[in-house]
Amino acid sequence: GRSEIYLTVWGPEPPEVATLVVDYTRMGFTSLPHVTELVSDIRVQASKKGGKAVVTLPMEKNMTRILKLTK
Repeated sequence: GRSEIYLTVWGPEPPEVATLVVDYTRMGFTSLPHVTELVSDIRVQASKKGGKAVVTLPMEKNMTRILKLTK
């Protein structure tokens, strides 16, 4: 399977919480990926729901977050 994928999320105005639902098996992962946020190094945790990874992260005004998904 795949070893890493990067995703970007752009922060809305006003800031809110973003929830991503990632079909990680279709992306080539064989298990729930580890998620790291690369811009501000906040702690991000993926949870498994219905065979997909769900990631919820706080967003700041006009901010881009970069998520790295790895095995």
